[in-house]
Amino acid sequence: GKAMKYWINNKVGLTQFLNIGLLSLDNNLAERSPKAIILQRKNSLFFKTKDSAEVHSGLHSIVKTCDANGINAFKYLNWIQDNWVKARKNPSGYTPFAYARYMKDTELISQAA
Repeated sequence: GKAMKYWINNKVGLTQFLNIGLLSLDNNLAERSPKAIILQRKNSLFFKTKDSAEVHSGLHSIVKTCDANGINAFKYLNWIQDNWVKARKNPSGYTPFAYARYMKDTELISQAA
């Protein structure tokens, strides 16, 4: 009885999150995110050298960052290869987020032409 009485008295406050369409009713994304890290750690055990495990770990991190932010990782890595000289001089200008800004600006320029 106490639980139902609490629900009836606080229904408006307890259901406010339903009015915001961006929120999910579950936490599946939060549950799934550590799985990639665990799989990466497990796979790193079978690399021949520590250096190769570190390189793979870095690439994995970049790809996951791109995926989480809706950036095409393949195109991003190709962009890095095309601009590797500039990227070595200014690494902060060649993050996945910088790529997203670059693509947005390039798209705006092509639309204006």
